[in-house]
Amino acid sequence: MKRVIAACFILSFLVTACFLSYNYIDKTTNTLSEHLQKASKAITQNDFLSANEQMQKVYNHWSESSSKLSSLCRHNEIDDIERLFQRANQAVLNRDKNDSLVQIKELNMMLLHLPEMETPCLSNIL
Repeated sequence: MKRVIAACFILSFLVTACFLSYNYIDKTTNTLSEHLQKASKAITQNDFLSANEQMQKVYNHWSESSSKLSSLCRHNEIDDIERLFQRANQAVLNRDKNDSLVQIKELNMMLLHLPEMETPCLSNIL
């Protein structure tokens, strides 16, 4: 009987940990996505100074949370997002409107893809 109780406790702990990690990933990526959308809106209005400030805020938030995310997500995805941040920041600094919008859109899609990859479903298990 003790083994059954211990197994149930371990199972409930694992399910809770999975749920909390998924919520952290989802909350973090949604926050980053909102800031990226503000930067994108500033770029469409040709306000590159505001866009640069938004990109710095997003990157600072990313830097704070990337170490936790790297323990919860695939490292190659985290590396790709880091690379996209560098390209998007450079495009904003160069004041290249089209390239900035493309890089930010790609970065946004990659960020929103992270929680999707961690969703417990059959395709992710197999």
